Amino acid sequence: MVKTKGVAYWGNKLIGSGGVLNEYVKWRDSTDLTEEGKPIAPCITCGKLVSSHSLHAGHWISRRHKGVAYDPHNLHAQCAGCNKWNNGEPQMYEDVLREMYGDKEVDRIRSWVGKVRKWKPYELEELYNQYKEKLNNVRR
Repeated sequence: MVKTKGVAYWGNKLIGSGGVLNEYVKWRDSTDLTEEGKPIAPCITCGKLVSSHSLHAGHWISRRHKGVAYDPHNLHAQCAGCNKWNNGEPQMYEDVLREMYGDKEVDRIRSWVGKVRKWKPYELEELYNQYKEKLNNVRR
């Protein structure tokens, strides 16, 4: 019997270290490239230009809330300082999101807090394939 890949496998392929959605977000938000061809992007919260290991794909609403863990409007380029050391700077992040997307979209994202979303492996595999294609397109 062939063992199928589960939710944890596909979730990691999307938003784990080097995950396709994380990489897509870094490239989507990039404004320039390093000499090595890696994306340089402004941090959504402090505005600092960052690249390489200092560039994270930071969630506004924690990825433990599965309903928005893979939502590209909840994920943006963020410097390691804001994302890791300052807990994501959630109020600054929210303020920028309200400017970018408006109150309705921010409220939609926030509405997932405390709700349960059970992903099926095939759903995450589909998301993986979609973001892999988007990543390839944005890198061109």
